[in-house]
Amino acid sequence: MSYKIMAINAGSSSLKFQLLEMPQGDMLCQGLIERIGMADAQVTIKTHSQKMAGNRPRCRSSRCGNAASGKAAGLSNH
Repeated sequence: MSYKIMAINAGSSSLKFQLLEMPQGDMLCQGLIERIGMADAQVTIKTHSQKMAGNRPRCRSSRCGNAASGKAAGLSNH
């Protein structure tokens, strides 16, 4: 039986994560958010086949609730 585990490391202004397929321990995706709360925050998400990165300006609007999609987060493929 396979299952997934998300490992999260949160600091004062950054957050790192990995999503792992268990029990093999295969990495499905990983990400990093740096400078949380600052105007020049950086978001990077990687999978085996894709890397997305971009700036995420501070949002002062109720529209920021939909940050789950790459477009909402201002990410671009690399």
